[in-house]
Amino acid sequence: YKDYLHMYYSGEPDLSLSYQTQLDALLSKRVSWSDSYSYYLKKVGFDSVEIVANAVPLQKSWCRDNSLQFQSLKKTLVEQLKSLKPNVIWFQDSYTYNGDFIDYLRSVIPSLKIVLGMCCSPITEYYIKRFQKFDKVVVCANHFKDFFLKYGFKNIIVLPHAFDQRILSEISSNDKYNDVVFSGSLMSDQNFHSYRIKLLEQIVNANVNLKLFVNTNKKSSNYTYIRKSLYITNRVLRKIGLNSFNESVSLLKKFQGQRYMPSVTVLSKKLSGLICNPIFGIEMFQLLSDSKIILNVHGDIASNFAANMRMFEATGVGSCLLTDKKDDLHHYFKDDEVVSYSSLDEAVEKITWLMDNPRELISFSKKGQERTLLDHTFEKRVSVLSNYLM
Repeated sequence: YKDYLHMYYSGEPDLSLSYQTQLDALLSKRVSWSDSYSYYLKKVGFDSVEIVANAVPLQKSWCRDNSLQFQSLKKTLVEQLKSLKPNVIWFQDSYTYNGDFIDYLRSVIPSLKIVLGMCCSPITEYYIKRFQKFDKVVVCANHFKDFFLKYGFKNIIVLPHAFDQRILSEISSNDKYNDVVFSGSLMSDQNFHSYRIKLLEQIVNANVNLKLFVNTNKKSSNYTYIRKSLYITNRVLRKIGLNSFNESVSLLKKFQGQRYMPSVTVLSKKLSGLICNPIFGIEMFQLLSDSKIILNVHGDIASNFAANMRMFEATGVGSCLLTDKKDDLHHYFKDDEVVSYSSLDEAVEKITWLMDNPRELISFSKKGQERTLLDHTFEKRVSVLSNYLM
């Protein structure tokens, strides 16, 4: 996440250290997937390497260690991949790296046999041709599989999110002193979290003892105005047949895949007043572990499918997951392992019920963790993924 990288490098890590030492330090923070896939792929015999392609100071260090002048992130990535001579590349950021770039990599890396893309966030028809360059597309839920099947894609790997059990040895098991916690983002832009915002507004109005650690897109009005202008310009150029101009101008190209007019997140004063700064990685896992109930609500893009990481992170550390009910939630958890809600009112009711029934709360927490450690670890996911890498 860009926000995390900004936070991490504002702490002034020692950039004089070797690239590998810096990479190991960054991945040890356990942000997002960190090195979970590469770690467990190595355990089943794959020589696997992670590249954090958007960490500018880190990529500059790689250039320094390899006696190269840093020119751009993309050029540095190409040089790294050429030096590694991979058989397989998995782009987890497939919105940045796709299309003709994949063709170029095939032309300069003779060893390359398989290129995987990844989709588990909002996607539009704009990306169809670009994603067709991947040999296989990894998705985290059937919702995204259905999207690609509609356009004739055949090689789709459904790989739900997971929990890295190593984290349990890296956090402490304290008393759960937080009643209810929500940790995540609130973005009105592109209708990402409309329902999520409504839910949190209702919960705080019910005076629930809720702690919020939230990332919001609080940008200046000038910033929003500029983005709206670029979005409109992009649409006008497409309508009059000048889309090639959009593709050639980086500022306009960013809006090719956007479906809605850019907007800024607007929250009530009461909700805004409760929000703490977002936390990431190990700090976030410790927070989840220290909390009785973890409130989860999917982004609007998820439709009727359970898809996000928080389900497995919350249960993985042994806290009670309260999540919005999805048609396929039973594929991941049984009814006595997590608590679900189908409406805004029911979410508030379930919180009250759990707080009034501590034994039931503890039972959900234990059974949910047992299920995740049995079926939803990265080690389990790698056992599936590895079958597609030969």
